[in-house]
Amino acid sequence: MTSRTDGTGANTTQTQICHQRKYLEGTYKYGPHEKSVMHRHPNSVAIFVTDSNATFTFPKSDPQNIVSKAGETRFIPGGLHLPENTGDQPFEVILVELKSSRVKKTA
Repeated sequence: MTSRTDGTGANTTQTQICHQRKYLEGTYKYGPHEKSVMHRHPNSVAIFVTDSNATFTFPKSDPQNIVSKAGETRFIPGGLHLPENTGDQPFEVILVELKSSRVKKTA
């Protein structure tokens, strides 16, 4: 299987982009102990479809272990990260990327 990256740099074998408006929504699925690649997202809201155990590695700080329950939501600040499913079960998360909107200056 050939894999490539989407606009975020995430591996498209793990990503399914749903649609684009004032936000971008994608579904990310990780198999047990699957590791992604270092990539970037803007500020986002994560909606966990399944329970998850993950480690997020960052270029300039210590890795963070994150445990989430199905139905939980979290605000995720934008930036570079490398996610890894550290659990024995697959997990799925819907990521809603928040696009910045420019405010028009008035005279």
